Amino acid sequence: MITPIKFYGNYTRTNENTIEIPSWVNEPYRRQRQQRMQNIQKQVYSRQIETNKPYKYTRKTSSKNKNSISVKQLAAIGAATLAMAGIVLIPKTTKTNDRKENTTSNIVVEIPAEKSETPKEAQIEITEEKPIETIEEKYNMPDFEINLSDEQKISLENFLNNWYENKEIYEQIENQTNVPKELIAAIHWRESGGNFETYLHNGTKIGETLDTFYGPKVFYSWQDSALDALCNYGGNPDNIIKDDFQSYCDYAEHYNGMGYSKYHNINSPYVWAGTDKYTSGKYTQDGSFDPYTTDRQLGVAVMLKALFEEE
Repeated sequence: MITPIKFYGNYTRTNENTIEIPSWVNEPYRRQRQQRMQNIQKQVYSRQIETNKPYKYTRKTSSKNKNSISVKQLAAIGAATLAMAGIVLIPKTTKTNDRKENTTSNIVVEIPAEKSETPKEAQIEITEEKPIETIEEKYNMPDFEINLSDEQKISLENFLNNWYENKEIYEQIENQTNVPKELIAAIHWRESGGNFETYLHNGTKIGETLDTFYGPKVFYSWQDSALDALCNYGGNPDNIIKDDFQSYCDYAEHYNGMGYSKYHNINSPYVWAGTDKYTSGKYTQDGSFDPYTTDRQLGVAVMLKALFEEE
């Protein structure tokens, strides 16, 4: 025998909160109930496959309420069999004009929905990643190694500090001369260690007379001396190619003088000191070259590369 099942709800016909449907089943209707139940399960299964949504079983009882069946009809179908299939029986309530709830004897039959639907396949967009550009590729930089002494390492650190403190000044000169600010800062460090109280030409103190190819000159500010030095003293700013490391170095070598390559067939220490492209040989004064003296300052190439790496 099947244990009696209680369906809870408020019904107008009794004062109790429960109704009890007996578990008796007439043998003539047993096969009919089984067949109905199988049909219901087939409908549920086929509907879930087609729409991937839970199926709601309804039985037409009247034109007013198509989604409900009576208690007598429920007993005929077999309430116990529906309960075993997981079908929830919910009492249906209606409201009257006096806002009091009246419960009818109809029970809505609903098929419980699945806990979660099958997630759709995630659409993965595959994009080709571009390789990261190195500073050598970006600035057309030749292959060289940096070999700094302890003294040069300290000088490089001080140079970077000077760069961050006075970057805006170098930018102002760049806008007026077309010489990149990084190159201006490197030349300034080579000539005077970043001292703004001296001429950019050669480190002579500002206010003193400066002998140039065009005759003696006097400047009273670092900015005025920088404009003259970068445009008239050495290299030609028009030959500088933006973001081209080699053109920066060529300008710096012309700025200092071409004597190293022209007369001694060595790379200029003004540019390459502190790298594997330079070992020894230096002009200790104008017109006096010593092949055994090593330039202990930072070369322009080392300072430019350090700035590009910082950026």
